[in-house]
Amino acid sequence: MLKFLLIVCAALSFETFAGQEEDVPQAKLIVGVASGFSLVEKLAQIERVINGTGLNVEYVTLPSERSLRALGSGDIAIGIYRQPSAVTEFKDLIQITPAVDSVHFWLEARTPELCNLPPKERFQRTVVGARGLRFFDDYIYPKFEKHMIVNDIRQITFTMAAGRADFSVRTRQLHTEDQWNKYNICDKTPFLTVKFYSYIHKKYSWALPKIIEAYQMEFDSAGRTEIEDGLEP
Repeated sequence: MLKFLLIVCAALSFETFAGQEEDVPQAKLIVGVASGFSLVEKLAQIERVINGTGLNVEYVTLPSERSLRALGSGDIAIGIYRQPSAVTEFKDLIQITPAVDSVHFWLEARTPELCNLPPKERFQRTVVGARGLRFFDDYIYPKFEKHMIVNDIRQITFTMAAGRADFSVRTRQLHTEDQWNKYNICDKTPFLTVKFYSYIHKKYSWALPKIIEAYQMEFDSAGRTEIEDGLEP
């Protein structure tokens, strides 16, 4: 009798476990999108790729830092567009490869004359960036002796025009001499290039195979793709 009960219990346990495994792919994945994310075409591309996996997905828009914290704690499953240094403090995140973008940053000066300064003197000036954009904190501000932070990307241009800052960066690639002159882009080579990735919290790693397969088909050349939107006035 005891042996019979053990067999029944084992069978029930197996059925319950199997049922849970079947339900896992149907669990909802909350995908965080940072509010103010201006790369509309890139966002649409990433959403299309994730939606094509057949996974049960819901998108939520949160302030950039709040979205990052929610991702780090597992309150949301995926952060779609982050540069690696922004997530180093969160040990439970898995980088989804390949990268979804590779961004060139171009140094922009307040006046053409500032572009004639040698690099050492440029870095003694003030650079301005926007709040919530971690690449400024991680890569841009440390290069300059002084920096200031404004609340919105659009305020960068106004701040420079008012003479309160001398330099900033923008992501649009400029193809004509008129454009280079209009925005006082200092050099013909990028000031900085950063790859951006999607990240997933490890407790949702069961969704990784489908996502990686979709990313590999879509973003295999992302490291060579230039963003055509960016820090516009």
